[in-house]
Amino acid sequence: MPMADAIEIVNRNSTRLQVTLKARAGHAQGYFTEANGKKRNFDLDAALLLRTPRFMRLSLSAFGKTQLVFGSNAEKYWMVQPPANALTWGRHDRAVDPQATDLILRPDLLVEALGIAPLPEETAGESGPVQRITPEYQQLFFIDYDEYSQGYIRKEYWLSRYEPQLVARIIFRDMMGRTVMDSRLSQYKPIGRDGPLLPHRIEMRWPATDNYMLFTARGWKLLPDVDETHPGFQFPLDRGATFKHIVDIDVELDAGQDY
Repeated sequence: MPMADAIEIVNRNSTRLQVTLKARAGHAQGYFTEANGKKRNFDLDAALLLRTPRFMRLSLSAFGKTQLVFGSNAEKYWMVQPPANALTWGRHDRAVDPQATDLILRPDLLVEALGIAPLPEETAGESGPVQRITPEYQQLFFIDYDEYSQGYIRKEYWLSRYEPQLVARIIFRDMMGRTVMDSRLSQYKPIGRDGPLLPHRIEMRWPATDNYMLFTARGWKLLPDVDETHPGFQFPLDRGATFKHIVDIDVELDAGQDY
């Protein structure tokens, strides 16, 4: 179908998702690769709270004890490791090295990787999107430009050509064309009888650091009364939390430095 019509279908659904969302009975399993190359598997309960465009809190726990917390708000993103009393964080307005091993997952990309953000309705600009049609997908390519005005594909949205014709895959790339994150979305179901559709299975890969997570949810809940001021969206240091170890990714602080 025409690109504008495909985008309109996605945005008709996304418009109803511009509130805070909470996953019900979330679960996360996968692995991450440490700096020494050793893989560590995880299989954890997952509590996810999010709100476009960047507000998110993902808490992973086992037997009631929190193991990892990933968060993001308008300015910052972070990872908390309660067993190690450690915080790793960065700022959205700074570029993140795709090869960086300081972050197990990429909180700065997680919200968009769920496919709930509206797509731009204007399709004639220098940033695209431009499209490619395959038997299964209508692929939209979004263009960015480096300091020399050289264009490169920054991200790809693959829209399914089958019902419900929503986002089936999102790929984020760096300036060299390498995949930073690959998110595959499936098992779309409505919230309630006539509510918007959300994926209940999200499979995410970070090839540069060899990390992987499969997130599943039994259901979703709309929380229209919860806004960006929710405590879960607050940067830990701003709400008075203290840590033995803090890593500021943007200034490359030593992971062992005490504060």
